[in-house]
Parts: sequence; C-alpha cells; structure tokens
Amino acid sequence: MTEKRIHDPIGAAAAFVHDHERRFRPLYVEAASAAWDLATTGLPEHADRKTAAEVEIGRIFADLGAYTRVNSFDRVLREHAEVDPLLRRQVHLLRLAYLEGQIDDTTLAERVALETEIENEFNHHRGRLRGEHVDDNELRRVLLGEDDVALRRDAWLASKEVGAHVAARLERLVRIRNTAARRRGFRDHRALALAVSEIDEAWLDPFLTDLDERTREPYRAMKRLLDATLARRFGVSEGSLAPWHYPDPFFQEPPVSEAARLDPGFRGVDLVAASIATFRAIGLPVDESLKASDLEPRPGKSQHAFCIQIDRERDVRVLANVEPVAYWAGTMLHEFGHAAYDLYVDPALPFMLRCPAHPLTTEAVALLMGRLLYDPAWLEADAGFETSRVAELTEPLRETRHAARLVFARWCLTVIEFERSLYADPDGDLDARWWDVVERFQEVRRPPARKAADWAAKIHLSTNPVYYQNYLIGETLAAQLAETIHARTGRGVFGNPGAGHFLLHQVFRPGASVPWDELVRRATGRPLDPEVYLTDY
Repeated sequence: MTEKRIHDPIGAAAAFVHDHERRFRPLYVEAASAAWDLATTGLPEHADRKTAAEVEIGRIFADLGAYTRVNSFDRVLREHAEVDPLLRRQVHLLRLAYLEGQIDDTTLAERVALETEIENEFNHHRGRLRGEHVDDNELRRVLLGEDDVALRRDAWLASKEVGAHVAARLERLVRIRNTAARRRGFRDHRALALAVSEIDEAWLDPFLTDLDERTREPYRAMKRLLDATLARRFGVSEGSLAPWHYPDPFFQEPPVSEAARLDPGFRGVDLVAASIATFRAIGLPVDESLKASDLEPRPGKSQHAFCIQIDRERDVRVLANVEPVAYWAGTMLHEFGHAAYDLYVDPALPFMLRCPAHPLTTEAVALLMGRLLYDPAWLEADAGFETSRVAELTEPLRETRHAARLVFARWCLTVIEFERSLYADPDGDLDARWWDVVERFQEVRRPPARKAADWAAKIHLSTNPVYYQNYLIGETLAAQLAETIHARTGRGVFGNPGAGHFLLHQVFRPGASVPWDELVRRATGRPLDPEVYLTDY
C-alpha cells in the first residue's frame, strides 16, 4: 500500500472499489450472458461458460486479504461524515459480498458446479404424462381445467418427477452451503444469506409471525368455500381432496371461480402488444427489453420465467414460455415489472449501485404490475376483453384478488418455513417434513403413503436459496406502494402516468444507493407495514 493510501483511507477505499469493479464487471457480464444462453438453449458449453465465470467471480470474493481491507474501510468510512454517501454505500455492500464469499476454492468449485448442473436439469426436464413427455404449460392446463381426476393425478405426479432427479444433489448442496456459512461464524446458510442481504432475522421472524396470524383465518374461510366447491366438482368428500384437485402443482396460484375464468378471453390476445401498451401508458416503456427477450416455448429451454440484467446498462431480457392464457398474461406483467425497474435505475450511479435496492423491492414492483391481471380496466383496455364481459367479471375478480393474496401468503410461508428447517437440519426425512409444513400452512393433505422428494421439485431451493421471504415482503411492499400511489394521485396503477412517475423517481432511480428499508420510508412515508397486506387498491 502506498504512503498516500495509509494516510488517506477515503482515497484507499475509492481505489479498492475501482479495482474491484475493473475485475468484477467483465465477469459479471460473462456470467449473465452464459446464464441466459444456458436457459434459452440448455447446451452444455454454456453451462461450462457459466460455471467458469461464476467460479472466477467467487475467487474475487474469496480473497481474505481483500475482505480484511474492505471490512476496515467500511468501519472507517462510517466515522467520516464528509465521505461521499455513494462511496460509503458501495464499500458497505462490498463488505457484505466479501463476507459471503469467504470460501475455499475446492468448495466454491463444487458448489457452483452443482448449482449449474441442477439448473440445467430443470431446463431439460419434461414430466411424463401417460407415457408422453410434456411441458409445464400442459401440466398447468390439466390442473386448471380438467375434470378427469385420474388425469389430474397423473399430471400432478408428472410435475413432481424432477424432484427425484435433483434431490440427492440438492441435499449435498445444502450441506456445502451450511459448512461454508459455519466457517464464517454463522449458524447456517440461511442466517448468512439473510445477514448479507440486509434482512435482520430479529425483524423478519416477527414479521412472518404477524402475516401468518393475519392471513390464517381469512385463508381458512376462503379454503373452506373452495374445498366445498372442489368436492362438488369432483364428486368426492372434502376430506378426500388431494393435492391434484387444486389448480396448480404447488397450490401457489389463486382459485378462480367459474364466473371469473379468464383463459377464454385471452385466446388470440397478443400478450407482447398488451405488455407494451401497459408500460407505455404509465410512462415506463419496456420496448427495447421486449425486443431482446425470448418468449416462445421450445425443447431444451428453461420452462420458468425470469428477468435478467446482463450488463447494468440497457441490456435487460425476459425469458418466458408464453401461451395466450391468464397465467402468462400475469407473468408478462410481472417480469416486465422487473425489467422496467432495471431499465430505469439512474444510469449515472456507479456500476455497483446500478441495480435495484434489494431483491424484495424489485419483487414488489413486479407483483404490483402483476396485479393488473385482475384489474377490469386493464382487461378491457390492454387485453381487449369485451365491455360486457368485464362488467360481469368485476365482482368475481375482486374476490380473486383477495384470494390470491391469501394463497400467496400461505405458499410463501410454506417455502420459508421448510427452508428454515432444511438448513437447520438437512438430515432426517425431508420428504415427510415437506408435507408437515404444507399441511400446517396451506392445509393441503399429503397423498396417502406418499414418499417422494416433492420439495425438491421447487427450483428456487436449488438455484435461488433463501429467497422466498423477498416475495412475501415484496407483496406487502406492493400493497404499500399501491396505497401510496392511490393517496398521491387518486388513481391506481393502470394507465396512470402519475404511478409511473412515482415509481421512476421514488423507487427506480435510487438503485442500490440506499438500504431497502430506507427506500421504503422515503417512498411511502413510513416503514413497511404488514397491516396493508390484505388491502385492495
């Protein structure tokens, strides 16, 4: 270290950030590009590229000397009031990233290889339905609309097949993550992941308990009505209802009454054009992202949907497998909500801060936009539904919006609790433990004598560990943002340039320059409030 840096900690910190970006940025772009190519093709050469780039990134963050330096810079810069707040924020985020990255080279390589391997297993896997390999769109179609219970059961079982293919590798991955976390002084990987993402467990646990208590009885009341309806539909007793009687493989989507069925109205609808119109109308066009996206289903391609920021410039892409049905209409709104956030972060921010404040804030925006699926005005104006049909839908859609939040909360609590248990104790009967948690929060009965890794069929446990709290916090924040937009503009999000202006300036442009909880206070005027979760704006 030069004499100047010894006597100038601020200059030394700035030099450290500059050097880090110089090494990290090209690897970040290569890893993102390889991840995109892998998800869109499934070709092994892209898996190799992704693994190589992520290992190199991991080696940057595994440098103990660099961690020691950035830890010191973070402490010292907090003591200097004159420090540029953007420099202070970059140093703090880097300290957390280097803390998370302290891992030996062998463990790093094994972890990254396993993660990529499992991800590509999901990309290629197609469940077998009565001897034929079918995609997830077909399995969803069966569970949403078929009355043949035997066919529904077969489709549900097909949706879980991938769990058996990845479970052993995922269990190994959990142990690797835990071992690395404990070497850094954390209880387990979940504790580490929450700490480095600036979520305080002492805040999170009461927040989750609060939402559990707020949603439990309303959910039970809703589900009693649903179960009675399903029992009549399928000619069984309510006590005989099985997971395949519900409308999707994990019961994470809301039940939709016959009066509110939307799929017929989307036949022939151009969902790309509808998405373009929606975001243009609020002053946040996403046209350039749409042009770079991959939206058509095909073999070898990931069956999931996601938005990816390739370079923290303007290269933002969405992967989807669009069909003209309500599920994909909502997914397009959700994913391009992510895209709008990425596109409109202030481009003048430093590279390290040119991203959303937190995964939960971008999930909040995506969930806020996804709510438009149940907005009668959106259905008429952008999806082209007949005015008379929209009038018929108004009350059923209100009920569906309410049910959607209840179902979503109970599903999120299921994954969060199971993952807490998974990292606390990865041994034992995980198959049975999964159904214990499902029965507790979702109140869906396990199939008799079921012994299979149904839990491992949820891709997030492998590729996005300790992420699901971001959805639940994000849904709460979406409600608070909707409430704030309505209070300030007198309108909801749909067709409201005022909503776009609010999101642009209060949420998007600050990027990661402030912590997520501070962003929430600045944007809405108060801390995150779980009381708003079930409000309807």
